[in-house]
Amino acid sequence: MIVKFQAAEGKAEPLRALVQQGRDFSLEAEGCEAFDLYQQQDDLHQFVMVQRWTSAEAHDANFGKNVKASGHLDKILPLTAKPIESALFRPA
Repeated sequence: MIVKFQAAEGKAEPLRALVQQGRDFSLEAEGCEAFDLYQQQDDLHQFVMVQRWTSAEAHDANFGKNVKASGHLDKILPLTAKPIESALFRPA
């Protein structure tokens, strides 16, 4: 799973902190193999998450329970400048 998002002006640090919290509890979720967060060097408002899960279902279960239902996503969205982009990839 690759997720790209942009922080609203002046919101990069609070957004980064919230996403790091989400990363930390996702790493504990069943099926999460890796979860890395990157911040663009020349534009600190740009972020990319690279996640590896045992299955799309494992990712969806974590997202539904730990991100969406917990209210964590509701804290993140107001800090973004535009809609979050995500795509599921598989090894080539």
